[in-house]
Amino acid sequence: MKKYNLLCLFCTVLFSMTMFSQASEITVASDATGAYTRPTGKRATVLKVVPHMAVNDSWRSAVLVRNNSNRTIAVTMDVLNSDGNLAQVVFYDGGNNDFRGSSFNLSLSPFEIIVMEFDQILTGERNVQAFFYSEDFDSEYSIETTYSSFEGGAKNATVGVFSDVPGPNFLVNVDQRVDSYSERRKFRGIAVTNTSNNNCDCRVNLYDDGINGQNAQPLLTVTINNIPSGGKWLGTTYDIFSNIDTLLGQAQYGYMEFVCTQNVSALGLAFENGSQISTSIPVDYFSFAQNKDGDTVRKMRR
Repeated sequence: MKKYNLLCLFCTVLFSMTMFSQASEITVASDATGAYTRPTGKRATVLKVVPHMAVNDSWRSAVLVRNNSNRTIAVTMDVLNSDGNLAQVVFYDGGNNDFRGSSFNLSLSPFEIIVMEFDQILTGERNVQAFFYSEDFDSEYSIETTYSSFEGGAKNATVGVFSDVPGPNFLVNVDQRVDSYSERRKFRGIAVTNTSNNNCDCRVNLYDDGINGQNAQPLLTVTINNIPSGGKWLGTTYDIFSNIDTLLGQAQYGYMEFVCTQNVSALGLAFENGSQISTSIPVDYFSFAQNKDGDTVRKMRR
């Protein structure tokens, strides 16, 4: 009887483990390319975005989606190119199963992480972006994107970046343009994805480090025009402010303020010339509000 009970217990545990392992699921929803039609209604407002995923000989990206709730949730991932059109990709999950398409449905069991390691872009681009949708009651999930650099087929380093909820305004720091230790030139790469249904313009203000409170006004303002719906702008600090060294002068640090006409999702990575190592840059979203004196101030997202 004891052996029978132990056998039943073992079978029950094995069955439970099997059912749990099969609870997670990735299915291909579409392999279409070209013009992208976004979801409508409430579902379209429950959105998280990975603005940039590199898939080429020098860089590879992986996306980790974590269910933070105690119930199974459903999430849809659509893959787009820089123009906001659907792009076909190949990725592998944690079980080394491959998936090919442009839109995917993810089912995550409680507190589970699904990993997607991107291997190819079948439509020819060197990088893509991903839009994630869910119903409001399925929105308790987090996204991390990792970026791994390769040289001669060997991986050098990996950095992870958290994907926040989109917003119209954000701040990004600017550090030393020449590293004081390595003496290499440094630059910061920025990806800005327009998450709305309309074209987007972003006004970018450059401020210095504000020593003695002297940066109340920007040093220079430029505008990034006509980011298409679902599309992105990708470049570096030097693409935005080509004379940033002169503008900042002796100030080693500063920051950029992005004020956009639509909600955007932003990503920042820092690099040094001659090095394959990168670091992530915090992106701080904010809104404008009036203080008790009637002045317009930034209200940082908490």
